Amino acid sequence: MQESVEDFKKITPSSLWPIVEKLPIFFETICRADTLAMISAIEDLNQVIQATQRDGNLRSIGELKVLTGDFQDGKDILNDFVFGEKQSTSGFLYLWLLYLVGVANEGLGNIDEAVSNYEEVLKYWKNPDIEISEIKDLKIRLAKLTS
Repeated sequence: MQESVEDFKKITPSSLWPIVEKLPIFFETICRADTLAMISAIEDLNQVIQATQRDGNLRSIGELKVLTGDFQDGKDILNDFVFGEKQSTSGFLYLWLLYLVGVANEGLGNIDEAVSNYEEVLKYWKNPDIEISEIKDLKIRLAKLTS
């Protein structure tokens, strides 16, 4: 990998080098399946890329934080993509992030908010052609919370 980084540096402006220097570290964290290290690597990468490119990385950090049980930080990040100025217009992404906000609310004990999040997702995903695992999980969670 380091050889590829050096080859890349030979043909690109030095202003891009900080980005490519961070990528092997990020790749290594993915190979190790070390989620906390992935979050740290993404945060490091965000320090060297243009501000306009940071939203996708920030959203990934929010997703990973919720999925690893850091519900408050994850929710704080994702709320901006679901309800705030960075709100997604993608039909899939909006519902996926709303599901994760519901998981975070459930983990934080905000049961009414979690139920509301899950019900909103099911308005669109109630009878899908293909039921992905997140929809199955959402239905189980909602049934548990409303029983």
